[in-house]
Amino acid sequence: MVLLSWRPTRRFGHVWLILLAVGYWLLSSMPFVSLLAARLTSAYQPITSVSQVQDATAVVVLGGGNTIIRGRAARLDLPSEDTANRVLEGARIYRLMGNPWVIPSGGISSHRGGPPEADAMRDLLLRLGVPPDRILLEDRSRDTHQEAVLIPPILAAHQIHQFVLVTSPIHMRRAMGAFRATGMHPVPAISTSLYGSDESWNMAPSGEGIQFGAAVMHEYVGWLYYWVRGWLVP
Repeated sequence: MVLLSWRPTRRFGHVWLILLAVGYWLLSSMPFVSLLAARLTSAYQPITSVSQVQDATAVVVLGGGNTIIRGRAARLDLPSEDTANRVLEGARIYRLMGNPWVIPSGGISSHRGGPPEADAMRDLLLRLGVPPDRILLEDRSRDTHQEAVLIPPILAAHQIHQFVLVTSPIHMRRAMGAFRATGMHPVPAISTSLYGSDESWNMAPSGEGIQFGAAVMHEYVGWLYYWVRGWLVP
């Protein structure tokens, strides 16, 4: 408002408002956001054959957030839709590989409290048929960098030399870079995407476009931040 009210900067203010509106429209439009996402996802495919997993003997499933539902006298700590998608993919790959170790990874969210995210992931894995004696929890990490630091000692303790890494398509590039920085070279396995409705090519802004745009920009900023900190190898 200051830019618009002060005459010397009024023209700049109008240009800024136009750029802001165009930027909002682009980042809430599924076609444009999908093009941005392709830069993150194009190198990765789902695992469809046991030959793709090479010599892997474990499946690591990275957490993707949790959801807290509060009642009057209690609360439920549930995995987010993104986390549930990753767990579903991890269970599918478990069955494909035979009987590998499965490592759900995710600690306590600092701003939500409650039990570790890995606990809810383990419960889902059990429901999906993964035996409890094949599950190894990593329940201390709070971000992807910490997961990449805390998981290798678990692998070493169980003589696991290669593993499959499961996460969402747009998160995989940063996750792979983070594990490479700790000397790990896992087999990437993307879960299903949360985004891509029948209106994916509708240029009009949409709620799905806004959510997808925010998630994609989070990954770009996160990748840059990790690179600056030396937490990933491109």
